[in-house]
Amino acid sequence: MKFVAPLIVLVVLMVQINRSISAKKKAKPLIFHNKTICTPKNEARIERLYGKVTIIGPNGSKFPENTDQLKKFCSDMKKNLKEIEHYTKQCYTKEVQQYSSLAIYTIRSTIRRYCSKRMSKFMADLMSVAPCGNRYVQPNDVCVRNFIEKTAPLVYIDDDKKKIPHICCNYYTASNCLEEFLNSIKCLGPYAGNVMDIFRTSTQQVVDFSCGEYTDQTDGCKRLGPMPKPRQPNKKRYVSIPTVLVDVLDSIEDYIVPGEFN
Repeated sequence: MKFVAPLIVLVVLMVQINRSISAKKKAKPLIFHNKTICTPKNEARIERLYGKVTIIGPNGSKFPENTDQLKKFCSDMKKNLKEIEHYTKQCYTKEVQQYSSLAIYTIRSTIRRYCSKRMSKFMADLMSVAPCGNRYVQPNDVCVRNFIEKTAPLVYIDDDKKKIPHICCNYYTASNCLEEFLNSIKCLGPYAGNVMDIFRTSTQQVVDFSCGEYTDQTDGCKRLGPMPKPRQPNKKRYVSIPTVLVDVLDSIEDYIVPGEFN
């Protein structure tokens, strides 16, 4: 339950990267640094808020275990998303505003299922296993951390054509890691499988469209080989998937369709 939102966000962002691909040089950076609000301090705060609203991963929010916690959870989510939107409009170009808006829309759609006015059986059942999830899933965000750690160095590799394929392959590695991890948590019971079913239904077709031959159903990732050595280490500490993707996108000068990578 806690993994669905961030991975859907990843897929939505990947689709938009794919649709925005062109052969033209990028004319300007995607992130502004010349406005009062666009400071490193505020950027770090937005990074943490993204971690909270995507629920799983470093700095992720705990899932509510009762109705009182659910009310606060929903209130915090709305407030955090509004702050992220404001920062995005001030500090990102229109391209990244589009990506961020879609990410926020996806998160809102996911959270709306949790925060409906009337308590559904779906939500009641999820809250019944929330203590299990918070105890075992929350402290063990290895799948998301590994994705972030493998993706962050892409900012500093020189071959832009390999960046999106490596993001796709990292995504499938994280997805397989997630499935194995959820199935290992006995107290989640049947919800481990339900979460993966929701995830697959929501993302698989979109991922296949975005990543072309670089999926876990082909040998594309094996043929891709290891990531080229970055020219320098990425010392930035990421705590959410969307922000590391924005930085990788910002580093690409020539956007190449993943399926055209040779």
